[in-house]
Amino acid sequence: MMRKRIAIYGTSEETLQLIPLLAANPDVEIAGIWDEQPASFGERLSHVAPRAAAGIESWLVSDPASFARDPNLYAVIDASGGSAFAERFPETAERGVQIVSPLTARLLWGYGAPASDRKVDVLGALQEVVESYNLTVNTDELFERMLEIALGVTGAEAGSLMLLDAEARELRVRVAVGIEPELWAKIRVPLGEGIAGCVAAEARPLRLRGKADRQAFRIVRERLDVESALSVPLVHQGRVLGVLNLHHTTRPDAFADADLEFAEQLATLDAQIIARAQEHEALRT
Repeated sequence: MMRKRIAIYGTSEETLQLIPLLAANPDVEIAGIWDEQPASFGERLSHVAPRAAAGIESWLVSDPASFARDPNLYAVIDASGGSAFAERFPETAERGVQIVSPLTARLLWGYGAPASDRKVDVLGALQEVVESYNLTVNTDELFERMLEIALGVTGAEAGSLMLLDAEARELRVRVAVGIEPELWAKIRVPLGEGIAGCVAAEARPLRLRGKADRQAFRIVRERLDVESALSVPLVHQGRVLGVLNLHHTTRPDAFADADLEFAEQLATLDAQIIARAQEHEALRT
């Protein structure tokens, strides 16, 4: 897999803390860092991350226009406090380069596998994504990260993010863990059928302990590998957009009340992000 080339425009304290995390991520390549105060960059970085300061100054660039000319650039982290980079170099976003805030960058590329003790951090990062004026984040990558967060924090072994096709009245897999990618397009769950279909139809979350009742949930194909599950509707402005499904294969008591509460909070933010992403995709189309 090709590493993501990411440039940094401006260096707030939050960005300085993010730099060593990006440098340690094997999937990321720092394309360059532009700073209004390059003379003090090394000193400021050493205060925040002393071990990371050595050598990182070599990434400094004198002209941020080099980012706009980089044909392999994947994203720009704009730490200017607004949308200065997009305004200064609009052609960059027009050719598909993501322009994100430091907190969104931390969410996507700075965290390792999210753990239960990072609930506040990841919810805060997702809230910023919701509030972003221009949601230029790659939606597939964002959806994968949203599911990864849900799995990591709740301890689920597998799961899926399903979106509702309102015209067909069925759920379809957008991203999943534990299901082969070639099967995603073949999975269709009608509203009211199966656990996810019932959750979407009723717009109510469900925590399952043990095997599901096939008759109660109108299950056509029983999942023998599911012993416990959380299924939470993704609802935005009263409209169901999809369902977040998480499950464990061996433990019927895998999910506690706190896991369900977190999944519901996460689903609320996820639904807002999905709505914004769909609006952005529609505008681009």
